[in-house]
Amino acid sequence: MRRTIMYYPNIEIPDGVWLKTALLYWDEVSSIVPRGMERALYLSSKPIAQLAGEGEYRPFYPDELMDSIYYRDFETECISKIKRHINVGSKRRKGNRIISETMTERKRLSDTYNIHIDKMSDRISEVLLNELRVISLDENWMIFDETLGDIYMSTLAKYSALSDVNFTVIGTDKIKEINRLYPLNYALKKQINSGRTPIINLSLNILPTPAPDVPYEKIIQFKRKYKENLIEFRKKINDFEEQISNSESEYDYKEKIIRFNETIQLEAKETMKMLKGHRINFFYPH
Repeated sequence: MRRTIMYYPNIEIPDGVWLKTALLYWDEVSSIVPRGMERALYLSSKPIAQLAGEGEYRPFYPDELMDSIYYRDFETECISKIKRHINVGSKRRKGNRIISETMTERKRLSDTYNIHIDKMSDRISEVLLNELRVISLDENWMIFDETLGDIYMSTLAKYSALSDVNFTVIGTDKIKEINRLYPLNYALKKQINSGRTPIINLSLNILPTPAPDVPYEKIIQFKRKYKENLIEFRKKINDFEEQISNSESEYDYKEKIIRFNETIQLEAKETMKMLKGHRINFFYPH
């Protein structure tokens, strides 16, 4: 079983510091990709295609969640959140209809993004089309307002991580958004038939981070050379993630971050020595 970090909320992981840091500290990087979009993803993103070829990137297919024991829980929670969004929205405005017939018009819309229909079940699609009256852009995509899109994709990521075959945590370069959508104590809620919980990943902000100009192949060489050393460091990171996910209050949450910062510094120094020895430029947020 590998330690996986699943990027949220988009199919394509942006080329940059977040991806390079995730690549360094996790066994593999993943994102939620409809099967029909996988080839297009590799054509549009050379870094992702390169990492997939090296076995460092793995797509998670939404139908794997649909076939899992977590599917009904996902669908129930998602529909509940969507209806709550509808009720809140109805108090603020008379209608919640997003109308778009062409790609040109879609590009003029601000604060919206589109989600592939293969990331949805038939029941969820029915609720969106009939109750929220979301309009399909075409046969493959639906346009969501930003809040609804965040609600849906965060729930999908949560249950995708739960149903994955690996030990998978959720990661993002949009930390504020994922913290807003996942309450600190959400992990305290019972997860049916599960001993695992998808984790809000904050540790990418407090680790030695490869510089933007470091090639991906150099990071791959480094992590393979120092595999055993990095395993111990990853254990510290995952311990921190588990503690954070079980925070019972804002005070408890902040205290755990401070403690982690204090205890991780020694391990971070060792990692920085290895990075320097391998001639990898990096920066350390401390």
